[in-house]
Amino acid sequence: MKYPKAILLQSSGQCNLNCSVCYSRHYRHEYGVMGSDTWTAILKSLQTHDYNGIVSFSLLGEPLTDPFLLERVKAIYQTTDAKATIHTNGKALDGMMIMGLWKAGVKEISISMLGGYSKYESITGMNRGVLIKRIENLASFGFTVYLYAPADNDERIPIMELFSKSAQANIIPIHWPIDYHDSSSIQMIMAPGHGGIDMLVPYEGQNCTALDYLYIAYNGAAFKCPIDWELSSTYGNVKERDMFELFRSLEEERTWRDGWSMCKQPIC
Repeated sequence: MKYPKAILLQSSGQCNLNCSVCYSRHYRHEYGVMGSDTWTAILKSLQTHDYNGIVSFSLLGEPLTDPFLLERVKAIYQTTDAKATIHTNGKALDGMMIMGLWKAGVKEISISMLGGYSKYESITGMNRGVLIKRIENLASFGFTVYLYAPADNDERIPIMELFSKSAQANIIPIHWPIDYHDSSSIQMIMAPGHGGIDMLVPYEGQNCTALDYLYIAYNGAAFKCPIDWELSSTYGNVKERDMFELFRSLEEERTWRDGWSMCKQPIC
């Protein structure tokens, strides 16, 4: 059986920020926190198939708003061979949360610094100094931090110079060009790769590898694209069918690379 390169979970569709460029903020009122029945089905599949890949809490919402997140991460490390990663905006990464994630087993965290240093506060409404301090704390604690910050043309302060030399050893900066003033120009989507997030460009003439990953919404629905914020490309539910069998079912209709007839999104 073919397995996904990684599994992305929407353990919570809620968020503690209201970023002006976020593609899912208009749909967030429809999303909830993943229920115990959905989580039980996911965990059972991980155990049954001895899955040893990445399970990323990173999809269409802020995972740290999930009140059961630490319990779920612990269950992954205690009962499966999988590896859990977190992709967060960093707002809830206080000392207690950092300690909780470390004890639960998490050793790698991805953080989005939307807009980079120059535009971060105007986009997120959050003090950039607070985020910088929290990233410093994570790195000093021993986490590997994948820091996603766009390479703005008007950027004046190199991101890495904001951190101490000791913290820099644990911070991996990942930059990408993007125009945050025009949401229609966004051509980047995210899918997990090396423990952080790899940037993919899903426009005509390029290969989009979205279908190599398994995306599961808070309600158990499996869907085909991480930027399908309307969840219009669902093809089954993990509460009704093993999630790896669902993933395998895509093989029979996989035509994405030949024209994206399966699930092309407006943003592509």
